[in-house]
Amino acid sequence: MICIVRSLLYGVAILFFLGLSPLFWEGNKGKMWNIQIVKPFTLGTKGRIMMGFSFFSEQEELKIERIKEITKRIVQVKFKNNTGLTETEKELGNEITRTSFSMFSKRKVERKSTTVCNNSFLKNIKIDDDDDGISEKDLPDVESFLNNNTEAFHELVAQCFVSKTAKLCKTDNQLFYISIESKYSSKKEDIFFVNKRGKFVVFSDRVTDMPLEEYISDYFGNIDTNLQSEINKIKLDYGANHEDLQDELTKTFKEMYVLFSNEQDFQEGVITFFDFLGWKGLWLSNNGTPLKDVSLLIEDFREKLKYHTAELLPQYNNIEISKLISISDTIALFTPKVASMTRDQLLDLHALMARYILEQSVIKQYPIRGAITYGKYNFMNNVMIGPGIDECASWHEKCDWIGAHFTPSAQFVLNDSGIDRKENIMCYKQIPTKNGVPRVNYCIRWKVEKTQFQSLLDNVKALVPEIASKYMNTYNFLYT
Repeated sequence: MICIVRSLLYGVAILFFLGLSPLFWEGNKGKMWNIQIVKPFTLGTKGRIMMGFSFFSEQEELKIERIKEITKRIVQVKFKNNTGLTETEKELGNEITRTSFSMFSKRKVERKSTTVCNNSFLKNIKIDDDDDGISEKDLPDVESFLNNNTEAFHELVAQCFVSKTAKLCKTDNQLFYISIESKYSSKKEDIFFVNKRGKFVVFSDRVTDMPLEEYISDYFGNIDTNLQSEINKIKLDYGANHEDLQDELTKTFKEMYVLFSNEQDFQEGVITFFDFLGWKGLWLSNNGTPLKDVSLLIEDFREKLKYHTAELLPQYNNIEISKLISISDTIALFTPKVASMTRDQLLDLHALMARYILEQSVIKQYPIRGAITYGKYNFMNNVMIGPGIDECASWHEKCDWIGAHFTPSAQFVLNDSGIDRKENIMCYKQIPTKNGVPRVNYCIRWKVEKTQFQSLLDNVKALVPEIASKYMNTYNFLYT
């Protein structure tokens, strides 16, 4: 009878709160919220507790991206127990408590003997079958234990997202975070990793088999060869406590990359240079907004390069491997040889990009020409140096057309691999070069409709000889 009355009261309360929910959930409009019946519990800024009910966004609470964000924020604010907290850190503390409670409740339903940090009280509490949750009398003690408890949070993350058999009060299977600068993108990137059977392995949305030191070397640039021994020493000295181990890892990688950032060794990879034709008179364009149009076009090229690089390297977790730099009338694309990528794959990637750039430039009526090189290079901000830069820069203006060709270094790579099944690369014996320049034979295969090419011609002010030759050579390539 008591259970029936309690259920009726809960039903009335649910209807009441569904009617008034906009009053309590300003800032969360448009989200789908699951309703869970629990006893009063402090949840922080995302939820409001009234009459024994709480609104939870279950998808938001227990998605791994949310867990990674909390882990990152803990490291960034150097959150520590039993210390005075700023308002931002108090909000983080509430979020840790709230998320830990959700993870613990989920694990307790799945496995009744679940505990955290070897706590016997948490192990022995029972799930209240009437409420389908933790009983009212146990809630204050559970809340008190989980409140701002980062050790409990990290262990629950290990239990819920890494390993169902995570060891208790150890750093095994627990999630760690560092932020380091990539040599390839010159940007700081986030890395999450797990201590798996004594080795750190990369964690994306799940545990991978990629060792941390191999991942950093492949996707961030060559680093100190003693990294593995450094990591092993840190684990030996600080491995019993997550917070101590995390602090030492953060410190070590910060120091390592201060030294690493001062090194100026060359990278090896593919370089592509393009320059817009008719740049000096661009401001006279009939298109009306040339500066805006070209800026949008370049940004589109940048996003496409990022997308196709991610297709080629799905395991790199959105680290910016390829780079696009724009200086005046020149666009430079770089992709280093990383991990198991072959030189042939790198050339294919830039061939795909070059085809897209050539076709879009004609369609948008801002024609372009360029060259693709394989070689060594380095850059900082928009300053580029290296033998590969010299080769590409000297060749990309030597051809007399709208198009893109491969310089000798890239041609030698293609000679070795062959181009029989290359969708975007072709052999063309009539690549038009300026006087005195040796002929090259490989170029980008691309196509636009005749009407689109004619529209481009209609916008040319005057087809004087030095301009007309470029368009005539391009027409012969495309349509004869």
